[in-house]
Amino acid sequence: IDDVEQDSDAGTGGTQAYDLYSSSTTYKNEIFATTSLSAGSHTIKIMPAGDKNASSSGYKLNLDAFQTPLSMDSSNRFVIPTNGGYHLKPFTIGANQYVAAVNIAGDDVKIYKFDSTNNTFDNDTGDGQSDIDAYQTISSMTDPTKVEFFTIGSDSYIAIANYYSSLVPSYNTNSKIYKWNTSTLQFDFTQNVAINGCYDVKKISIPGEGDFLAFASYYGDSPIQFNTTSKIYKWNTSTSTFDSYQSISTVGANNIDFTTIGSNYYLAISFGRGNQSGTVWDATSKVYKWNTSTHQFDVLQSISTGGAATQSTFFTIGTDNYLLFVNYASGSGSSDYTIDSKIYKWNSTNLNFDTASNVQNIATDAGQSAAFFNVGSKYYLAIGQHNGTSSGHMDQKVFTWNGSDFTTLSSLNIPDAYRAGNIENMTINGHHYLTVPNYSNNGDVTTDSYIQLAE
Repeated sequence: IDDVEQDSDAGTGGTQAYDLYSSSTTYKNEIFATTSLSAGSHTIKIMPAGDKNASSSGYKLNLDAFQTPLSMDSSNRFVIPTNGGYHLKPFTIGANQYVAAVNIAGDDVKIYKFDSTNNTFDNDTGDGQSDIDAYQTISSMTDPTKVEFFTIGSDSYIAIANYYSSLVPSYNTNSKIYKWNTSTLQFDFTQNVAINGCYDVKKISIPGEGDFLAFASYYGDSPIQFNTTSKIYKWNTSTSTFDSYQSISTVGANNIDFTTIGSNYYLAISFGRGNQSGTVWDATSKVYKWNTSTHQFDVLQSISTGGAATQSTFFTIGTDNYLLFVNYASGSGSSDYTIDSKIYKWNSTNLNFDTASNVQNIATDAGQSAAFFNVGSKYYLAIGQHNGTSSGHMDQKVFTWNGSDFTTLSSLNIPDAYRAGNIENMTINGHHYLTVPNYSNNGDVTTDSYIQLAE
C-alpha cells in the first residue's frame, strides 16, 4: 500500500492510500490522476504507507512512470516562414530531418533542414540577415497544395500537387515529381504528371502489385468544374517513371488516404462538393477496395458525411480501425461552416465502415485537416480549422481518446494559428510536434507557420 500526497507544502492536498496488490503481475496501471491543477509548479509524493494487503507477501512498491498532460505554448516551437502556408511535410533522409513548406501564395516549395547542433531549421546562407533561410527552394510551382515524400528502393522522392497555373491561366496543369540527388544532396526535377486542379497526392504500396501515386483532382477548366477525374499512376520499373494506371470519377476531390485492414487494401477519397457547379457543399465521399482480380480499386461504400469533406484519415487504436472525415462546410447557396466532422468505426462482420452506429461527431468550424498521434499510451487527434473567412486567430482543436471516443481538451489551443492548413505530426529528438501551416492572418499571407511541441 502506498500513500500519494499532492501539493502538501501548499496546503492544497491530502494523503490518500492506494492498495497496489494484485494476484498476478501487471504493468502500466493508472493509480492516481488529477485534472484540476492550476497553472504553475506542483509537487507529488509517493511513499510506502507501512501497511499492506493481507494477501500480499511484502511492502515493495514499483513505479512505472509519471505522465503529464499534453501541453502547448509559444515558447516551445520552431518558426517556419511561409507565404500562404498550406502544408508542412516532415520527412527523413538518412540521419537528417527536413520539412517541406508549401507556399500556395508564393508559388514555391521551400525545404528546411533541421540543424541538431543549433536546434533550428534555419539553414543560414551567410547573407548576414537574421531571417530563417531555406535549405532548398523549388520554384516555378503553380499554386502548390501538398507534398508527399516517398521512397522506391534506395531512392527518395517528393511529389508536389499543383492546383492552378496563373500563367496560362488554367487548372489543367502538371503536378511534379522530384528525385533526391545523392551527390548534390538536393531534389532534382524528374517528371510531370498531368492532373486537373490537384489538391493532394498519396504514395501507395501494395505487395505483389507495385508502387503507385494517387492524385486527388479538385477542380478543372469549364466544362469540367468540380466533376473531376482523380488518377492513379503506377511505377514503371523499366523506365523509373510513373505511368497513368486508373482514373476515378470524383466531385471536388480534396484528399486521399490509404490503409491496410487485414489482408485488404483501401482508399478513402474526400469529396469536397455535391454537384458539378459547386453550389452544393453536402457531398458523398467514398471508400475504395483493391480488387485482386482486376488489379484496380473498386467503390466499396459511399458515405454521406453531412458536408464537404476536406480530409480523410485512417487510424488504428488497439485492434480497432477508424476513418475520420473532416468537414469544411454544409448547405447550398449560403454556407454553414459550423459543422461536425465524423469518425466511423470498421465493422469486421460487414467488412465496411459502420455509418448507422459507432459514429462519433466532432464539433469543428470549417475543418481543414487532421493529425492522429500518440504520446506514450495516450492517443490524440489534432484538427486544423480554416474558419471560412479571412478572420484572424482560429483555435485549432485537440482531442484525447478516453477509451471509447475522443473528448475535447478544451484548454488546449495551438498558439498563433490562423486559418491552419494541413496539420501533420512529427518527432524531433524523441519529442512530439505538430506541423501547423498558417495560410493567412487577416488577409496577410506572409504569416509564419510553426512546428509546435505537443507533449
